[in-house]
Amino acid sequence: MKIPCLLLIPKDNNIRGIPNKKYLYTCFDNEINRYKNAIIIDSDQTVFYIKNANKVGWGNWFGGF
Repeated sequence: MKIPCLLLIPKDNNIRGIPNKKYLYTCFDNEINRYKNAIIIDSDQTVFYIKNANKVGWGNWFGGF
C-alpha cells in the first residue's frame, strides 16, 4: 500500500485523507467498529477492502489503538 491514501467509511459522507501509516493503524477504541467494510484507495489507485478492525494494543495514554 502506497501512502498517502483515502479512507471511505460506510454510512459516512466524509472522505478521510491518510498522510502516513501512523494515522492508518491508530484509532480510538470507540472507532474500531466504524472501520468494518471500509474502503482504502492508495496513491496508485489500488482499492483495499477492510472486513473488520481488531484491537491489537494501546496506542497512547488516551485510549488509542
